[in-house]
Amino acid sequence: MSIFKIYIRFISIKIMALMVLVILLLPLESKAGMFDNFLGNTLDSFTGDNFLYDLTAISATYLLIETNVDASVSGYFYNHEVQYYNPLLPGAIWGTISPFIIGGGLYYIGDSNHDTEMRNAAYAVLQASLINITFDILLKAITARPAPYPEQGNLKAQSETFGFKFYKGGIIDGWPSGHVSATAAVAFSLIHYYPDSFLIKLYGYTSVAYMMLTVTAFNGGRFHWFSDGVAGLIMGYTIGKTVGDYYRNGGIKTNNRRAIQYYSFQPLISSDVLGGQVTILF
Repeated sequence: MSIFKIYIRFISIKIMALMVLVILLLPLESKAGMFDNFLGNTLDSFTGDNFLYDLTAISATYLLIETNVDASVSGYFYNHEVQYYNPLLPGAIWGTISPFIIGGGLYYIGDSNHDTEMRNAAYAVLQASLINITFDILLKAITARPAPYPEQGNLKAQSETFGFKFYKGGIIDGWPSGHVSATAAVAFSLIHYYPDSFLIKLYGYTSVAYMMLTVTAFNGGRFHWFSDGVAGLIMGYTIGKTVGDYYRNGGIKTNNRRAIQYYSFQPLISSDVLGGQVTILF
């Protein structure tokens, strides 16, 4: 294991411990706001229409593995490691600390200026981040997908490896990408909380795109498979938009989401066709 990976693991564990500490030490007013409808928002992030997004994340992972995209992308960045390392190093760090910097910063500024709107934006970011990190850890522990190791060869076989046994592969490497899902949860919670802000949209979309490149290309393609990033983006999006909408609407659900009664996805792969057939019944 490289020194960098050991460092990332150490920093990640410290950040998770810091998050627990911050939650416990926040004032009572902050704790109440941050946990408004926490269970409801958590369920809404993974049910109804959002369930379709989660199934799409799984289907996309399957397609990217079977079509050899994961292996090819990792191999490419392994052969171009030097040119991507320095430009993407900030992303490797920012993907871990951004929820705390942005959420904490918004809360401090909003509370200092008695700005209720900004303080609620902080609650949205912090709640979305907490929901995301909880499910990211759980999914990593269950799926146990090893990170790519291009120097060991046979990337296609590596990309197909999932160990469906609790905590078999730890909670740092794996599916989905926590860096991308955390960035997406923050970005889309803010985009949906401030729907008319061009600057928020610019930051949100740019940060997600940059993080997708970071987890795929950094450290010579050894950080994550491309499909890990795609799944992280989709799942972070569902959490961020759900929580952002909730706080934007003052706790009133204005979107009547229709429950999905039936969903099926059939991949279509041949020498001439790459795609899929989706059937949805509401």
